[in-house]
Amino acid sequence: MSSIVKIKVSNVSLRATERDITEFFSFSGDIEYVEMQSDNEVSQIAYVTFKDSQGAETAILLSGATIADMSVNISLAPDYKLPPSAYTPSPVSVTPYC
Repeated sequence: MSSIVKIKVSNVSLRATERDITEFFSFSGDIEYVEMQSDNEVSQIAYVTFKDSQGAETAILLSGATIADMSVNISLAPDYKLPPSAYTPSPVSVTPYC
């Protein structure tokens, strides 16, 4: 069994948002991070990092499905590196002054 937890989703509609990608793949497994990158004038690329390899392997089976208005290609992305922003903790909420 592979231990790859990252997938590359290509041919993603420019109309698709990070939320669309997250919702689409949420049934495959727990998602840790989604990064959207521009590809060309008509599509973009999304990289999805799952918490475990089963999520990535399940997501591969969805290749050819439609997200927004375009059929996407999904492949494992073993060489994808998370951007530094993925490692920064979420801002902590500040309690107002009493």
